[in-house]
Amino acid sequence: MTDRLTLMVNWLQRQVWLRNLIMAAIMLGGCLYLGKYTSFNKTMVVQLIGLTAFLLPAFLLALAKGNGLLIYISLMWAVAPEIRRLADYYMGYYHAVSLISLLPLLTTGMLLLRILNKGIPENKPIRSMIATFLIPFGYAAVIGIVINQAAGLYTVLTAVAPLCIFIYLISHPLKREEKDRFMAMYATLAVLLSIYGWIQYIYLPPWDLMWMYGAKMISLGKPAPMQFRVFSTMNSTGPLAIFLISALIPMVVNRKWRGPFGLLGILIVLSTLGTTLVRSAWVTLIVGILVYVLFAKSASRLKIILTLTAVSAAAMLALPLLPNSEQLTDRVGTLGNLEEDGSFNARIGLALHAVPEILKQPFGMGFGSIGQSSSKLGDGEGFAGLGSVDNGYLGTFATYGLIGGLLFFRAVLLYYRRIRSIPQEDNPYVPLALSTILQLMAAFFFGGGLEGLSAVIFWLFTGLAFMPPQEKPAPQGEANAKLTS
Repeated sequence: MTDRLTLMVNWLQRQVWLRNLIMAAIMLGGCLYLGKYTSFNKTMVVQLIGLTAFLLPAFLLALAKGNGLLIYISLMWAVAPEIRRLADYYMGYYHAVSLISLLPLLTTGMLLLRILNKGIPENKPIRSMIATFLIPFGYAAVIGIVINQAAGLYTVLTAVAPLCIFIYLISHPLKREEKDRFMAMYATLAVLLSIYGWIQYIYLPPWDLMWMYGAKMISLGKPAPMQFRVFSTMNSTGPLAIFLISALIPMVVNRKWRGPFGLLGILIVLSTLGTTLVRSAWVTLIVGILVYVLFAKSASRLKIILTLTAVSAAAMLALPLLPNSEQLTDRVGTLGNLEEDGSFNARIGLALHAVPEILKQPFGMGFGSIGQSSSKLGDGEGFAGLGSVDNGYLGTFATYGLIGGLLFFRAVLLYYRRIRSIPQEDNPYVPLALSTILQLMAAFFFGGGLEGLSAVIFWLFTGLAFMPPQEKPAPQGEANAKLTS
């Protein structure tokens, strides 16, 4: 009986088409159920139509060959907030909570179809590394769902779903040319978002205007053309700055990663980054480039320095020509006078308030205790009465607890060491991965966490450092032996 059961399980594992058919039937059944449930709710119908329309291509890409799903996932994380705003504009009013917000998470989850087909590699170090992150994730997930309920569940998804990207890249490692092609497409996406950012800044489309009023984003400025901080297709300036920096660093350090816009694309992205007025973005950008230069090969360093010189000169010449350029120079100038900087002083005040609260809650409050999810889906206040502690390090300990926070940072350290051990010969993705990790640590001084878009970028750019077995460079001794023979 046991042998027959084993044979049946093995047979089912080999029938890829059958698994896909079952998944399609489950999704169809779910759609029919939701359709019946929402037949008298116009809001739900519109949101479901939008969700399904953009989720279907992800499902088809998951079944097809190639790596188009990766760039589609990046696209959905970039434009889902804009899709949501268009749906709200179509219905005529703003919705604080929308099903379309699940689009990036569900699109990322489509990678499970690929992962289940091939499985996680039988590689103890890799599995152990994944486990080091899953332990604090699991702890924060249990605490968060119990205490924060819907906010906790949503934040669990934003932390765990991006991990699928790393597992996919490990089980389906890309060839060098595939990675370069993806990076060029990613850069192109950043340029297109930047161009729309300028259109938004000059014209301010009505759907974006309605969202500014509905979401009451006072920090963005006055809802009028050229009177606000650009957020493009994102839901605020912070995520937009994070995305643009993630594309800008590769564009600067490697010509193959710039896409069809080349150096012009770098200037376009830089100009839009300036209109966000996110000062922490410039700190993270400098850290990212310096770390890459530090770990890059000597031959690449000179090219990067020449590119930086040319881009800096062009940016200085173009800056006075930009609308409201004085706002950017004034904003950056406040970095040299922190005592009179209201934003900096407010961050210090939040941190000082959060520290004793964290010590009162040594086991943490779990996922969903801080950030936007705590405000939208929770009690509206979050941890210690704060929607955010504006410090990623304190936020980590508030979420995972004192022990869980240490386990989280231990996992990041072990991951950093693992990537450092990868041979860097003809693999520019290793310094890019190291730069990404240290960018995250630098960004933690200003807030955020390993969730949502930040987690997607983290797992994506670090996962690209791993190479297919056939592409791994041969040891030096073996290479010399081959040359001698």
